Amino acid sequence: MLTSELDPIAISLQETFQRVEKLPNFPNYSYYGVPAQEANGTAHGGVAILIKNSTPHKQIQLNTSLQAVAVHITLHKTVTVCSLYLSPSSKYSNADFEDLIDQLPPPVLILGDFNTHSSLWDCTKTGICGKLIEDLLLEQNLSLLNDGSHRVEAWRSFTVRLPRLRQSTSVTTLSSSVWP
Repeated sequence: MLTSELDPIAISLQETFQRVEKLPNFPNYSYYGVPAQEANGTAHGGVAILIKNSTPHKQIQLNTSLQAVAVHITLHKTVTVCSLYLSPSSKYSNADFEDLIDQLPPPVLILGDFNTHSSLWDCTKTGICGKLIEDLLLEQNLSLLNDGSHRVEAWRSFTVRLPRLRQSTSVTTLSSSVWP
C-alpha cells in the first residue's frame, strides 16, 4: 500500500466516493474528509487528506460550498494543504474560489482534481472553469505546479520550492487523470 511503501507525511485524495457512515481507517494516519455528495443513491466526488500521526497538524474548518478540506501541517514551517474536487457537472464562480483562498493561511498547497481545461496546463482549449482558475492564479498571485502534462498515467515526482519555506518539498502524484 502507498502508506507503507512511500511513508508519506500527507496524502491528498479526490473522488473518494466516501459516504458518512463508512469512514475509512488508515493505520498511523489521521483522516480528514468531506463526504461525497449523493444523487439518486449514488455517491459523487468527496475529498480527503491523510496526515501521518507523528506530524503536528490541525484541521482548518472551512465554510464553503466547494468539496474541500484543509489542514495545517507543521514540518520545518507550517504549511496549509487543501484537497479540492471540482465536479465537471457543477458551475463555479470567482467568488467560490476567492472565498476558499481567503480561508487558507499561506503558504498553501491546493491539490485536487479540478476537471478543467486550459492552455496553461497544455490543453488544446480553455473551458469556462479553466478561465476561472487562470484568473484566480493571477489575482491571488498563485503558482501553478505543472510540467506541461495534463494526463498522468504512472508515478510522477517533482520537487517544488515554495516562497518563504526555505526548503524543498518533494511531491509525488499517483495515477492522476487530469492536471492541475
